[in-house]
Amino acid sequence: MWLSNRRIFLAFGGAFLAGCALQPANQMQSVDRILSAITLETPRDRRSFYFRNALADRLGASDPAPRYGLSYQLSTAASRSAIAPDGRSLRQQVEGSVTFMLRDLTNNTVVYTQSRRAFVGYSTNGSSAATQAAARDAERRLMHQLADEVIRDLMFYGAA
Repeated sequence: MWLSNRRIFLAFGGAFLAGCALQPANQMQSVDRILSAITLETPRDRRSFYFRNALADRLGASDPAPRYGLSYQLSTAASRSAIAPDGRSLRQQVEGSVTFMLRDLTNNTVVYTQSRRAFVGYSTNGSSAATQAAARDAERRLMHQLADEVIRDLMFYGAA
């Protein structure tokens, strides 16, 4: 009879779960320790500036004495993805890739390396100012996507 009362069931269920000491499966403390011990290289152009800022936002505060250094190589290529009957491009697709290396700064050895790819699109069906603004926004979005891929890979590396 008392099990039919949902409030009592939920109260006992909540008390049971509150007493359970759940631990994350991927050992987030070691991941946080690795991510906070990474220093990033200085940006060289607008793309690497967007990429580095996106990485810095996701990594959070870094250690004053970092143990790892992250170096990366970015590349992008644009192609038309929609063409009007008169030959004008209506959409552009920008594909990007990043190859990154995580180095141990104590002995300068590469401890992890990986490559990732992503793509974004934007409309070219407006004024030249609107098209330039859309192209810059697409470049920024692409660098954010690539930074997310790098952070995900580094989290998997730290969890292993």
